[in-house]
Amino acid sequence: MGIALTGVLNAQLSAEAKARIVFLRWRDPLPGSEAFTKHALSDPRIDMAALKATLGPLPVAPREQNALWYKLYKTVGSEPAVSQVHRAFLFTWAGFFRKVRPCVAPG
Repeated sequence: MGIALTGVLNAQLSAEAKARIVFLRWRDPLPGSEAFTKHALSDPRIDMAALKATLGPLPVAPREQNALWYKLYKTVGSEPAVSQVHRAFLFTWAGFFRKVRPCVAPG
């Protein structure tokens, strides 16, 4: 019963609502919204100069950052390492939702 209820509740939430829950941000909740102003700057593996040389000026507006990040993601999304990380994220999301569900709708 719990798994079925979780599935029904999960189906009722939009992708944006799920992102708000997972990333705890109301406005521009997707992590790509801070791809170049936060995440790339704090990741020592990212060569910002090379990124700017390849892509030109990087966007600052959250929606533009997310759009560019998603465009870049689509070029590598089917590579095994990337798809494995994506599967792991979805698995983690499902586990998180199963943990939260009892707090929202006990039973």
